[in-house]
Amino acid sequence: MYLDTPEKLYEFIQNAKDSPMLAVDTEFIRERSYYPKLCLIQVATETASAIVDPLAIDDLTPLRSLFQDPDIVKIFHAGNQDCAIIYDSIGIVPSPLFDTQYAAAFINAHQRTGLANLVRLYCGTNLDKKDSFTDWLKRPLSAQQIEYALADVAYLPQIYLRMIEELKEMGRLSWLSEEFERMSDEKNYQLNIDQVWHKVRGTQALPPRKLVLIQAMAAWRERVAQEKDFPRRWILSDEQLVEIARREPHSVADLVEIRGVHDKLGERWAHDLIAALKKTQEVPEELWPRHDRGPTNGAGHTMSLELMVALVRLRASEHRVASSMLATRDDLARLIEGQRKDLPILTGWRRDIVGLELLDLLSGRLALHLEDGVLKVSKIGD
Repeated sequence: MYLDTPEKLYEFIQNAKDSPMLAVDTEFIRERSYYPKLCLIQVATETASAIVDPLAIDDLTPLRSLFQDPDIVKIFHAGNQDCAIIYDSIGIVPSPLFDTQYAAAFINAHQRTGLANLVRLYCGTNLDKKDSFTDWLKRPLSAQQIEYALADVAYLPQIYLRMIEELKEMGRLSWLSEEFERMSDEKNYQLNIDQVWHKVRGTQALPPRKLVLIQAMAAWRERVAQEKDFPRRWILSDEQLVEIARREPHSVADLVEIRGVHDKLGERWAHDLIAALKKTQEVPEELWPRHDRGPTNGAGHTMSLELMVALVRLRASEHRVASSMLATRDDLARLIEGQRKDLPILTGWRRDIVGLELLDLLSGRLALHLEDGVLKVSKIGD
């Protein structure tokens, strides 16, 4: 079904509201804009698939009744960006939800988790992915484009039902419930413009005085990008922000001497940016931003990190879960540096599998050793 009128959308919603599940996917383009341009929303129940055309239907809010229905599980594959775009478009995050890519890492750590692989594994069908870079803004869509888009949701209900059974047999359904509750939290999709500096690459070695400049410039760049609907890199790249912070220019003349800056900033933007930099002089030192993590290049830090990685990989292998689902290297680095608050590795099922052992390892209460070439774990004193 192709839903390009409010009446068609309403009819689909009425038919779908009695289904226990709704597969969801989106197609969007954002290469030349700040805001992603929503091109399609694909939805599917066990018995029907449909495309919602946002270019033809101005008001998408009727979809809220499905996306927020507590009795309908919304099924995604790699759904973080889809949830972000839905949140931007209609103001809610679908809930409750289930992500098949995420679930696959908990079922078999060694299987490939792309949608085509899961469709082949669970449905015995080969997906044709040759239209993945199509222009979804072009209208009318071809029959081939429609078929391609619908395939992204048509198989998800079947995959979901199979996965649920496997997760129940493995006793891991509750693990996924914790993860998906976090994924559906609207806080994950709300922008704090004073915190966007954390996403600027190459700032780890900068001192706090330089970071306050990065914070001001990143916020300024974000506002301009939003106002003009430009990609951030069109305003200034991360590398240029870091170089500006290092040089700390005090005038427009100083600013445009930095390579590439003159080509991107007109006179107004250059003056605005210098004004933003000068305002940082009013920020007291105790309010300067700082990276949560300290230096991570010491020999002791490196050795501790490698031991922890080995322990995580061991427990991940034993439990047949992807090690990245247990803990990232960044999580472990934060643990080494004494951070305990809001670390996933110290909550829920992760804490039970390896989190407490990691704390014991760091405190010297746990040892790793090789026995006939196999990694073993023992308590100190055992």
